[in-house]
Amino acid sequence: MDTARRARKNIVRDLCTIEILFLRSVVALIMVTAFILVMRGIEGFRTRSLGLNILRGLLGCCSFGLFVMALPLQPLVNTFAVAASAPLIITVLSVPLLREPVGLRRWVAVAVGFVVILFMLQPGGGVDPLATGLLLVSNLFFGLVAILSRVVSRVDDPAAMTFYTLLTFVAFGAVSAPFDWVTPSVADWWNFIFIGIIAGVALYTMTIAFAVAAPSLVAPYEYSGIAWAALLGWIIWGDVPSLIVIFGSLGLVLCGLYLLHRERLAARRVQAH
Repeated sequence: MDTARRARKNIVRDLCTIEILFLRSVVALIMVTAFILVMRGIEGFRTRSLGLNILRGLLGCCSFGLFVMALPLQPLVNTFAVAASAPLIITVLSVPLLREPVGLRRWVAVAVGFVVILFMLQPGGGVDPLATGLLLVSNLFFGLVAILSRVVSRVDDPAAMTFYTLLTFVAFGAVSAPFDWVTPSVADWWNFIFIGIIAGVALYTMTIAFAVAAPSLVAPYEYSGIAWAALLGWIIWGDVPSLIVIFGSLGLVLCGLYLLHRERLAARRVQAH
């Protein structure tokens, strides 16, 4: 997923967000369709929740689009540092949507996490306020996608869920992209093929993860992206994160890991009863 985002950052300055979503999704859809046909046949496309799959895809479009819009506004590692707020938002959403109980300690961890984001926004931190706003709303949509994945997986296979999500991406892009179309260069086409293949694999494996485990348990593994973003940002663009971003990232990771710890304790108590 992080390698795809690195390539995406290289083309986002020249092409519109919807066009990037459309072309990358076309490649990913072709790959996923071939995989389903070879491994499962026509039965692999069966769904009992077409409406929820389409809604999941539309929410994913919103999340992806906002993330891409934030990419050129600041160094890559800063983007991933703010994006690390996803587990906090998923925890908040799981209360009304999944009826998951969240105790006082986890609410404190969520509150501390958002205070850390405010800390990173202070002057000299290098975190762009507009990018932060875009990423927080992107994470809101991502949280809804994660929760819907949990719900839809009760009746649909992850492969079918991935197919209909990508199909929604392609349909949305096909309608919207022509209004601001820029013909990609040859190098851009190779980037799209590269991004599409990786995105297809990433989306499929992420769908499986959210299907077999609670969203609040899966989301903290996204934190590895901060390390990859720091490394790739330094290698490709020479970006060096500020101390504010480094400590802020560490604070968000600790909050997320504490949420994971409390979630596991709560799950054990439920199993014990």
